[in-house]
Amino acid sequence: MQLTIAILLVIVFPLLVDVITILYIFKNPQISQSKKLLWLVLVCLLPMLGAMGYFMYVKNFSSKNNI
Repeated sequence: MQLTIAILLVIVFPLLVDVITILYIFKNPQISQSKKLLWLVLVCLLPMLGAMGYFMYVKNFSSKNNI
C-alpha cells in the first residue's frame, strides 16, 4: 500500500501535471512559437518547476495584457 502511494506521488502526479501543462502550452494563442518551444523544453527538463513557472508566467502575462 505504501509503495503504491509512493509511486503515485513520485511518478504519476508529476507526469500528469506535465501533460496538462503541455496541453495548456499548445492551446495558448498569446505565446509565440519560439516561447512555446522554450516552455516545452523547460517543462520536460524540470517537470514540476517548469509547470509552476509556466502557470505563474501565464497568470502574470494575462493580467498585464488585461490592464
